[in-house]
Amino acid sequence: MTGRRLMPLVLAAAMVAALLPAATASAATSPNPWLNRGFLNIAHQGGENEAPSSTMYAFRSAIADRGADMLELDVHLTSDGHLVVLHNDSVDSTTDGSGEIRNMALAQIQALDAGYWFVPQLGANHGHPAGDYPFRAVRTGATKPPTGYSADDFRIPTLNQVLDAFPDTPINIEIKVPDDDPDLSIPIADALAELLNSAPYASRDDIIVVSFAQEPMVEFHSLAPDVWLAPSQDALVNFALADQPLMPDGVALQVPPLYGGIDVPDFLINTKHVQEAGYAVHIWTDGDQDETPESYERLIGFGVDGIMSAYPGRLADYLCTADVVRPDGSARCAVQEPRPTLTLAAHSLGAALRRGVTTRLDCARSCHVFLKLRLASPLARKLGMKRATGDTVVVSSSELEVEPGGRSLLQNVRLSARKALSKLRRATLHGTAKATADNGVTSAPADFRLKIGPG
Repeated sequence: MTGRRLMPLVLAAAMVAALLPAATASAATSPNPWLNRGFLNIAHQGGENEAPSSTMYAFRSAIADRGADMLELDVHLTSDGHLVVLHNDSVDSTTDGSGEIRNMALAQIQALDAGYWFVPQLGANHGHPAGDYPFRAVRTGATKPPTGYSADDFRIPTLNQVLDAFPDTPINIEIKVPDDDPDLSIPIADALAELLNSAPYASRDDIIVVSFAQEPMVEFHSLAPDVWLAPSQDALVNFALADQPLMPDGVALQVPPLYGGIDVPDFLINTKHVQEAGYAVHIWTDGDQDETPESYERLIGFGVDGIMSAYPGRLADYLCTADVVRPDGSARCAVQEPRPTLTLAAHSLGAALRRGVTTRLDCARSCHVFLKLRLASPLARKLGMKRATGDTVVVSSSELEVEPGGRSLLQNVRLSARKALSKLRRATLHGTAKATADNGVTSAPADFRLKIGPG
């Protein structure tokens, strides 16, 4: 959700903050799953300053290569009734064409080159030398597309095409208001509701719909009541200034980070206590001053639930160094992974039974390791271990700690069933180690074998 029309709301809200109680109006659906997703790196228009805005190339590369967790996009309706994805009301800013989307047919729109005016790190920017436009004419075939992409990835896509390409990626969809006329947004809301109510999209629970205007939000919600919402500008005004419930209710408040020296997340999170009331807070950046490590640190320090960034790759780099993991708890970069290496000293069977198996565990960072040693079940049953089922039976289950700095002390892992194992001259133990780092990232299980001999 972008634009400057929300700014007066933020200023006015801060002026009256001291006069208002914390939010007590009816809260978002409880429990709100958008409060439990972890921090979201949301690629605004696919990251419009890193790739051509609102193209499949931008969306795909944002998720695959630039660290985004979620996509943000805007929808319009063509003259022949198709929902297409583009930020502006017209095609003039990003393509080699001209015209209002609502006055153009889908075939006309998709014939255009949506990478025509893209300049890396600047976004859609006219007036540069031709050599500054690396993706110009990829759409027409005159320029070779990047490896793994096609000419069609540089056209204006339909919403269906984006949804089909990202069935498991959270998506924020803004209903645009052409010419700032809410009446022109109603057909868009109707078409979007019809689409999201249809198979296979009706089963998705990872979509949020938003609009600046209240009219399309009311219209959309009346037709698709099960789709998550973020409130319109008018609803936010009433919520912030008069402590009124959001109508229709939403799950995320999507606002800018700063205006006139006022910290919007500070106001929402620490004065209005909106997260305690059940609302996630998503911040959309409003210029390069909001896309710095200092700005990211400030916003994340307030506890925001996501940032809609024009530079998702830049944000991902910060999240890596700041040790902010992905929403599913996995690492964003290699330095966040524990990467355990387990060394087991050679043993005689007698020594292993008396003292345990000597281990040294090395991790790239402090971590906690679960270690299991197993014996083949057929052999275990021959030794009288009647509970042995499946392929193997556990003969040792231990937890090991790696000290800060990434290196453990030598530790002895004791074996169970020592009486039964003492009947053997030698044995091969099957082992599995799984590490969880101090930042919550868990490694894939590592399998190994340990041979212990007579003596």
